[in-house]
Amino acid sequence: MRAVLSYVSALILLMLTSCSDSDFSIEANIQGLGTQNLRVISVDNESLKASWLPAVDGSFTYRGNAENYIVVEFFNRNMDAILRVVVKNGDNVKVTGEISKIDALKIKGSKLTTQWIDWLASHPIENRAADIEQYVTENRKSKLSGLLLTYNYTTPATYNRALALLDSIDEKSIYPFVKTRMKAYVDGDRAMTDTLNVADYNFCLFSNADSSVNFDVADKELTLIHLWDTDNSVRKLATKKIEEIRKDLSSKRFRVIDIAAQADTFVWKQAIKNDSVEWRRFYAPGGAVNPAMQAMHANNLPLFIVVDSAGTQHYSGVSLDSVSTIVKRVLKKDK
Repeated sequence: MRAVLSYVSALILLMLTSCSDSDFSIEANIQGLGTQNLRVISVDNESLKASWLPAVDGSFTYRGNAENYIVVEFFNRNMDAILRVVVKNGDNVKVTGEISKIDALKIKGSKLTTQWIDWLASHPIENRAADIEQYVTENRKSKLSGLLLTYNYTTPATYNRALALLDSIDEKSIYPFVKTRMKAYVDGDRAMTDTLNVADYNFCLFSNADSSVNFDVADKELTLIHLWDTDNSVRKLATKKIEEIRKDLSSKRFRVIDIAAQADTFVWKQAIKNDSVEWRRFYAPGGAVNPAMQAMHANNLPLFIVVDSAGTQHYSGVSLDSVSTIVKRVLKKDK
């Protein structure tokens, strides 16, 4: 009798903890992740949704409801992406691996996610933008094409190129949430001509020496502000492009500063220690909640802002091609 009761209890527990057809689950055990709160973002065909999820000793379980496929993203405390999973109701996805080998996680229960991770692991970040363009061009009926464009096409070039590539993909191969996510990025790529109070850009930031510094745009005719987070690979690509923009311009009229939305100064210093850039660098304590970041509406990073000494914001968006065009036009006009 006792054995029967134990069996029934185990069966009930299995039913309670397993994933039914009315929801999905993502169970992960990632060594080295530790105990921390993770930021979870999911995208359906209408909106982006965000929540918090605790990870304990590298383990966490996320449950949700999605009648059609969506992508669920997991970010650590520094907002580094650690996992993206394509999932829908009825799926029970299991993830294992090490945080130090984030591109080699083992995925069970989602073939497309496995294909996605395997592709990224075999294409180094340095050439990834070109590789994605080639893959999309050659695989217009692949669902992976839309995912790569939306989540991994991190070139500092204009997102109009990404949209053009997205439009080239077979309509039946694009999940609705892909266009929702892409629209969120493109909406951020906008030229602005609002006249702002110069005081809005007079911030107390911190330098590499951990000393406070007041930065004021009134000190220079035109300033490019590069706001970035902890995605070091994207920052390096942006830095290379900014150096190309800067090299032909007078330092008396134009300057570049970059501000890291980084709550951990050690992580920031490690990220930039081998850089040899010639512009000033700051970090904003508190990361995204820092008043400087909030004043510049830095909701999605990276973000590039062009502002003149009068406080006129000429551009705010993600396209360094647009930055180059606008900077040259404004400086030529003001000669």
